[in-house]
Amino acid sequence: MPSDSSNNPPAVTRKQRRAFQIIAAFLFVVIAVGVVVWFPRRHEEPKISAARIEKAGYATLPPSFSGSSEKLNRTVVIPTLESAIPKGKSALWCASLALAWKQMEADVVNGPLALEGAEEISQKLTNANLPDIRPEDKLVVAGAVKDGIIERMRKEMHERFPDAPSLGQLPGGVEVVLAYAYLQVGVRFKHVFPTSETPIRFLDGEAKEAKEVCAFGVPEFDSGAGMATYRKQVHVLFHDDDQFAIDVDRHSEPYQIMLARVKRPGSLKEGLDDLTRKIRDHKGAAEGLDSEAILLMPFMNWSIQHLFEELSHRRMIAPMLPNGSKTLNVAQSLRFKLDPFGAAVASGAILPGWWNGATHLKLIFDRPFLVVFKPRTQDRPICVLWIDNVELLQSWPPRKEGK
Repeated sequence: MPSDSSNNPPAVTRKQRRAFQIIAAFLFVVIAVGVVVWFPRRHEEPKISAARIEKAGYATLPPSFSGSSEKLNRTVVIPTLESAIPKGKSALWCASLALAWKQMEADVVNGPLALEGAEEISQKLTNANLPDIRPEDKLVVAGAVKDGIIERMRKEMHERFPDAPSLGQLPGGVEVVLAYAYLQVGVRFKHVFPTSETPIRFLDGEAKEAKEVCAFGVPEFDSGAGMATYRKQVHVLFHDDDQFAIDVDRHSEPYQIMLARVKRPGSLKEGLDDLTRKIRDHKGAAEGLDSEAILLMPFMNWSIQHLFEELSHRRMIAPMLPNGSKTLNVAQSLRFKLDPFGAAVASGAILPGWWNGATHLKLIFDRPFLVVFKPRTQDRPICVLWIDNVELLQSWPPRKEGK
């Protein structure tokens, strides 16, 4: 008697029944602990002199947030640059998820991947243009547990990125396949910025009253100082009334961090495209700041773990996948830091599945603003943030570590 195919799944090979796990750890070029930032070539904590710390002022601040995104009320983590930014909320994006997705397509699925019910996001991830990151700043591997992929991952991470967070518990078994990507990139400013003795009064579109947050840059009390150092390193990309953008350190290589106070975009891609047009139209803006210019940027230091519910427990559709293949919990970790010494970003994404189963300017970032971290010679971003409110900013007065 023929079997009832409606009740019994089609027979599949042992290879087809493999579970696979995709993990991308994108070490947020922007984060580290204390006064430390992640650097492209150095993976130990950089030594910062007492004189530099004294010059910067309160340069080290504890994280403003550390934990699950479920605890955030006014911030979202989004899977693609094209994802809509909800009104009144900050939006965070890093390339680690797209990197993991593409590694899975190349080494596991061997073709485009789609998730049932999330086809649009799937297509955006498949078509994503990844940034150029130096080989020494990343680790990308994929393979089967039975072939030693976990041992290889742990060994290479320990040797190349000894300060990175532990990989933790990974799925075992001969039917498990993992793809893993880890990126560690950072910018250390050539000249340390002083901190502000007074706070920024940050006002977003939803708030009735401004909130005081910690700031650094070129404060008003610093008139005339830093002409050959931190004032000179700032590149004003464009300035148009109350909208402006800066390259925080024009000397930084091979990565660049830009801040832009612009109108709220519908998506991060829309914001990036608008910023690119504004910079192009204002090409030739003066480099550096004059002796009376003011520049204030909010401190940032936070760590977030996020579950992409829109991508989790979805049926996976690809030519080489048998029916019944699905994702498990698709998650991403994000860490970011911006302070007088530099910027750093760290991000990890996990995609597990079961196979069959300058002139006289006043530049104050006291309104919602865009943060872009990218290769200097390329427009493909590594990390993009829309900071719409104070939820992830450092509240005033500044707190010391452990207090």
